[in-house]
Amino acid sequence: MLALVRMFPFALMALLLGVVFGVLDFFGWVPLLLVALSVLSVAFVLTRRRRWYGWGLILCAILLLGGVRGVYWKEGYEHRQTLIRVDTPLTLRVYVDEEPDRRESMTHVAGIVRQVNGETMTEEVRVRLSLLPFPAYAYGDVLEVQGKTKLPEVFTTDQGRVFDYPMYLATKGVTHTMMLPRVEIVAREGMFLMHTLLSWKHGMIDVLEKLYPDPHQALLSGMLLGEKRSLGEEWIDYFTRAGIVHIVVLSGYNMTIVAQWLMVMFRPLGFYPSLGLGALGIVGFTIMTGAGATVVRAGIMALLALLARALGRAERMGRALLIAGVLMVMHEPAIIVYDPSFQLSFLATLGLVFVSPVIESRMQWFRNQPMFREVVIATCATQVTVLPFLLYLTGMLSVVALPVNLLLLPFIPLVMLLGVVSVVLSFVPFLGTLVALPTTALLDVVLEVSRLSAELPLATFAVQLPLLFTAMLYGCVVFVIWRMSRALPVPR
Repeated sequence: MLALVRMFPFALMALLLGVVFGVLDFFGWVPLLLVALSVLSVAFVLTRRRRWYGWGLILCAILLLGGVRGVYWKEGYEHRQTLIRVDTPLTLRVYVDEEPDRRESMTHVAGIVRQVNGETMTEEVRVRLSLLPFPAYAYGDVLEVQGKTKLPEVFTTDQGRVFDYPMYLATKGVTHTMMLPRVEIVAREGMFLMHTLLSWKHGMIDVLEKLYPDPHQALLSGMLLGEKRSLGEEWIDYFTRAGIVHIVVLSGYNMTIVAQWLMVMFRPLGFYPSLGLGALGIVGFTIMTGAGATVVRAGIMALLALLARALGRAERMGRALLIAGVLMVMHEPAIIVYDPSFQLSFLATLGLVFVSPVIESRMQWFRNQPMFREVVIATCATQVTVLPFLLYLTGMLSVVALPVNLLLLPFIPLVMLLGVVSVVLSFVPFLGTLVALPTTALLDVVLEVSRLSAELPLATFAVQLPLLFTAMLYGCVVFVIWRMSRALPVPR
């Protein structure tokens, strides 16, 4: 039984590795795996010491199972690409099943194709429409669309890196795109609960626009609701070069920081009430964004990280995180390879679960400031696990990222809390405006520090980090953290 418990994480990792192989079409590994299975089977039958051969056989079988899931997803994606003709004028009826992605010059709308030239679709195909910002479209709209569909193409970013745009859209189930078609809204449908959640979200944005000037309102909307596009490209560039663009994305890391802040603030109430309020904060922010798939995944990881930090049982919570990750990947295999949001949230949560206790045991600073100490520990822990992958992903190293994060992150939970309070009190004359005054001052600090640090000479460097070197770097990080964690006391 003990051996089974010890091998369980390795089995889950073998399953994930198999999914990666299947999604990436690494068909060359299948014959090698079959040979390994055959050798292990013969050895298991002939030898007396069958234990390790048996475990090897089981892990190879699990790896093959993950590969089958990845290949099945890949074949399904390629099949759906053939269900709609491309580069041909078509009339589609599209049901918008998620909130549109509104940007400065264009709105991207994703939805399910119900009809093609009047014929009902028998299989689900999703298309992404690139439309003008006006008129506004919303979740639940049924659109009559006329134009030419295309298959998305790979492109090169401004940093010279190749971005696999088709596979990025595939993580959202999208197989086709359509640029600036003729659109007519023919009906409005959708679930009542989803309409209610999005109505709350848009109502909050309307109130924030009345209470705060730009870009303060845009920044606060990004922190609370993930509406970072309203900031504009200039401010997004400042935040990116300063290494704090994550504060305008409602990620698992961001939600965990807020939850820990709530736990520290309500610690006088006792352990379980403060833990419950922290978890309630995560659930609340997830609901406020409309509970999209990406944010729900981030919220689950944030809850696991919060429990690990609160209970001090990194090993058990690490298994729970791995199980949650496996379930998400088995549901949508492409996210493990092509979804940066999932990858970064998973890595950041790993840092909060495993690296935070190591840093906390060795950090002697800020013992009299527990709230600030928690934020510093969480910031350093997530930087350790996320930075190598960010370098590989973006090719950009922000020299000022760590000091700017340490300087600004203690203010972020307070800004978010005051922002929510100002919205709630806005229904009482003058109270919302009164709370908005100190919030605006704190937002000023965040904006100015971000701009000034991003404009410093040599604030960022171009760093091309190969995938193999990234993997080796993570191997070193894992080894160092493992050695340091062995000296930690085991929680009872």
